Amino acid sequence: MAHYLCHEQPDLLEFETTVLASRPGAVVLARSALHPGGGGQVSDAATLTHARGASRITGMSSEGGVLWHLFEEPADECPASAVTCT
Repeated sequence: MAHYLCHEQPDLLEFETTVLASRPGAVVLARSALHPGGGGQVSDAATLTHARGASRITGMSSEGGVLWHLFEEPADECPASAVTCT
């Protein structure tokens, strides 16, 4: 299960993490400072910089207990590597 920094460091604006899983248009991150939303709150948005460029994260989706970070544009799968999220 991912480690959610949003509960421990709500003011964190940039963090490094790794991609645990990816599919076209979404990734699962090892840790995340992005709030997933819910209860009337919208999810946080960010830019994920990876080996193939950058993708804009505009939402999140919980599927089977896994939180997917959703890209603004359907894109190729993000490589399983170190990434930076701002």
